[in-house]
Amino acid sequence: MAGTFLRWYSDPEFIESLQHIALPFLRNGKYRAFPIEGRSMPPFQEGSFIVGEYVEHLEHIKDGQTYIMLTKNDGIVYKRIYRKGKKFTFHSDNPDFEPYEVTPSQILEAWKFACGFTLNEFEPDDLPPDTIKGLLMDLKKEVGTITKKLQ
Repeated sequence: MAGTFLRWYSDPEFIESLQHIALPFLRNGKYRAFPIEGRSMPPFQEGSFIVGEYVEHLEHIKDGQTYIMLTKNDGIVYKRIYRKGKKFTFHSDNPDFEPYEVTPSQILEAWKFACGFTLNEFEPDDLPPDTIKGLLMDLKKEVGTITKKLQ
């Protein structure tokens, strides 16, 4: 779907053929849902959908907010965006992924995060090991080891 959308994003007939859904808490504005691929933006996992509100002008992008970005090089990505001079830096919330810079000329469309949906039930063990849970589990093991040595 993401590749098809990127190829046809400027075709009004294709856009009109996309399924429609009404959400009572999203009223004024132009909204669209995008499928999530990969694991760069927890807690959203592959198979989730992010709903974004269309951003008319790139100067309306606010530092530190999350956006669905349609780009010439990367296709559709969901990232936390920061301005860096005239460029934008795309950050993943998962520290396994390095930030990267994108010029405004590479950006086809921007959609500000409005809400997200997951189609899979959350499993606590799906959290990456570098989350708070992982850190607490490591701390618990260390305390246990120290306690045993002191006894």
